[in-house]
Amino acid sequence: MINEIIQAPVESLKPHPQNDEFFDDIDGENYQRFKESVQEDGIISPIVVSLDMTIISGHQRYRAAKDLGIEEVPVLIQDELTDEDQKLKALLAANFGRIDHNPIKQSKVISKYEELCGISHGGDRKSSGHNVRLNQKDIADQLGVDERTVRRIKKLQDLIPDLQDLVESGQLSKTAAIKVWSRLPEDEQQEFLEEIGKDKLQEMTTKDQQSKVEDLKMKLEKAEKEKLELERQKRVAESRKQKAEKEKAKLEKELEHEKSKEPEVVEKEVLPEHARQKLKELQIKAAKLDELKESQEEVKNYKQRKRELEKEIGQLLEYQRQLKEENDESAQRAKIVEGVCGPIRKLEKHKAEIEQLLKLEVELDKWARENLRMKADFLTELAELIYGRIDGVSVSSPQKAEVIEIEG
Repeated sequence: MINEIIQAPVESLKPHPQNDEFFDDIDGENYQRFKESVQEDGIISPIVVSLDMTIISGHQRYRAAKDLGIEEVPVLIQDELTDEDQKLKALLAANFGRIDHNPIKQSKVISKYEELCGISHGGDRKSSGHNVRLNQKDIADQLGVDERTVRRIKKLQDLIPDLQDLVESGQLSKTAAIKVWSRLPEDEQQEFLEEIGKDKLQEMTTKDQQSKVEDLKMKLEKAEKEKLELERQKRVAESRKQKAEKEKAKLEKELEHEKSKEPEVVEKEVLPEHARQKLKELQIKAAKLDELKESQEEVKNYKQRKRELEKEIGQLLEYQRQLKEENDESAQRAKIVEGVCGPIRKLEKHKAEIEQLLKLEVELDKWARENLRMKADFLTELAELIYGRIDGVSVSSPQKAEVIEIEG
C-alpha cells in the first residue's frame, strides 16, 4: 500500500493542522466550478497523505468530496514523511503554486520552508533530516519558481503587520510593497503609513508612493538632524547649567562666609569742594589757636617765674646784708660768687627765652604781648642791677675766689 494509489474512506483523512495558516480555501464561483468538475469527473489526482493519513496535498479535493458526499477517494501514501517538520515541508512545497493571489502567504511559505531546510538569508545550510547542502536556488527549484521571485516575495516579510494586511486585502500592490515599503525600517514604515493614510495609499500608484516616501524621508532626515542638533544643544545647556550650579554653590558659600564676618564700616568722602576748602581753613585757624594757647600758657608760666625771681632777689639782698656783717672779707666775697652766679645765669636764660618768644610770628593778643615785654624789661633791669652791684675778679678756687661786692 505504500507509495501506491489506493481508495481510502474520506472520514479517515485528516487535514494538516497548519494548512489554513499558509493557504487559503477556494471560494465563491471558483469553488462552485471546482465542485462541479469533481462531481462530473471525480477526483482524478489522488490526495497525497502521510502514513498517519494527514493530508499533504489535496485539501480542496477533500473538502469538495465531503461537501458532495463522496465516501471514498484515491490517496497516495508517502511513508517517508515520518515527523512533523517533514510533513510541513512537503505541504509547503506541494501547494506553493496555488497561492499566487496571496503574496503575503507566499512570503510566509518561503520563509518557513527555508527555516525547515536550515537556510537563512540565502546562506547555505544542511537540510534538516538530510545530509544535503541547499542554497536559495535549490529552494526556488523545489518550490517551482525562479530564485529572483523567491528573493522578491521574501521581502514582504519585512513589512509591518498593517502593510501586510493591506497587501492581503489588495489595497496595496505587491510591486509597491516590495519596491517602496520593504526597503524602509519598520519605524519609518509605521510613521509614513500614518502620515499618508491607508485610504489615500490605495489611490496612489507605485510611482506616487515612491515620490511621497522619498519626500517623507527627506523630511525625516531633516527632522533627525534637527533632533541631533537639539540634543547637542541640550547637552551644552546641561553642561552650562552644571557649571552655573557649581558657580552658584561657590558664591552662596562665599556669601555665607561674608555674612559671618563683622560688618566693616567704610568711610566715604562726601563733602563738596567748597566745604573741604572751608574745613581746611578752619583746621589752620585751630592750629594757630592751639599755638596761641600754648603762648598764653607760657606767659602765665613766666609770671610765676617772675615772682620766683623776685623772691630770689630778695633772698640775695638779704644774703648781701649778711655778708657785710661777716668779718672775713675774702670768705665773704667767695660765698657771694658761689651763691650769686647760679641765679644770674638763670636770669640770663629766662631773658633769652622771652626775647626769642617775642621774635616768633605768633598771633598774640595785645595783653599777652605787653606782659611779655614787661617781663623782658624787668629781667633786663634786674640783670643790670645785679651786674652793676657786683665788682668781680677772677678766682681759680673757692679759697682764691674773686670778691664780688653787692651794695645794698
